[in-house]
Amino acid sequence: MHKTCFHNITEDMMEDPTPCGEGGFQCSSIGVNWVCRYYWEGPNAGITNFDNFGLSMLTVFQCITLEGWTDMLYYIEDAMGSNWQWIYFVSMVILGAFFVMNLILGVLSGEFSKERTKAKSRGDFQKLREKQRIEEDLKGYLDWITQAEDIDTYQEPPSPGKMMSEGLLKGTRAMLAGSGSSVFSGLSPNSTEGCIEANIDYVQSASKSWYNQHFRAYDRLNRKMRRSCRKAVKSQAFYWLIIILVFLNTGVLATEHYHQPQWLDDFQEYTNMFFVALFSLEMFLKMYSLGLQGYYVSLFNRFDCFVVIGSVVEVLLTNTQLMPPLGISVLRCVRLLRVFKVTKYDLFKYLT
Repeated sequence: MHKTCFHNITEDMMEDPTPCGEGGFQCSSIGVNWVCRYYWEGPNAGITNFDNFGLSMLTVFQCITLEGWTDMLYYIEDAMGSNWQWIYFVSMVILGAFFVMNLILGVLSGEFSKERTKAKSRGDFQKLREKQRIEEDLKGYLDWITQAEDIDTYQEPPSPGKMMSEGLLKGTRAMLAGSGSSVFSGLSPNSTEGCIEANIDYVQSASKSWYNQHFRAYDRLNRKMRRSCRKAVKSQAFYWLIIILVFLNTGVLATEHYHQPQWLDDFQEYTNMFFVALFSLEMFLKMYSLGLQGYYVSLFNRFDCFVVIGSVVEVLLTNTQLMPPLGISVLRCVRLLRVFKVTKYDLFKYLT
């Protein structure tokens, strides 16, 4: 790649240098005074050659990019002859440019797609964790508010003796105000009127106090019952009881088959109504103990409510026969959704 044609007399290099050799380009084709000899730096200012590993890799890369690979083929043929050099270059173009380069680009594209998918999944996971954290904080605030309701902010109701003393005191003050200086000389009409007004005030105060007393007693009893129900529905024993009922209901549903006897139909119907009643009781207990707002915060509670309502509608339509059998069989599929209540347990959250 460093031989070219020089003038034998003037020592000038040919105007458009090209490699030459015994089996390649012949300088005699230019003129009789032209000879092939060293030293020429090579094509492309000496960059395109196979003198060392670095320049060889650069030359191969140039051919793989299909940028001037035919010129390189002609340079090699001029220097060495046109015997088998074309096999090397054609194979390099087919395998390198059309196969290896596309393979590398495909691998890089796949890796970038994986990273993009990971980044998207990471972002979705962060959004989900943030949403769960907000829901947990909201649930904690609702629990805190519910517990704060248990504190009796009302004052203790006055005792009957105290109310009677206050009433008598009012009556005495009224009599004194009405009688003036005639207290010691007998009761006047004004004192009688003041006593009657005092008694009326006393009766109204006693009635109002009786209503407030019974209302506060009912409110304390209601909050105590809600606190007990809330403690019960949040316990592990209650949760596993519901899970056992769900599996029992699933087992009963699994016994249904073609050409089953009548007694099995009756058994499945009665057990279905029994389980619907139990799950409805569970829903109402949670609504009562947590409140409607606290109940519907949880997505699982909304799911339970949907399943219970669908089951109740299915039972009503089955017994009243207001819907064709096909529609009823479709509604019966709602029963199978009860199995997904199991996924509410914290352990199953890590299986995703």
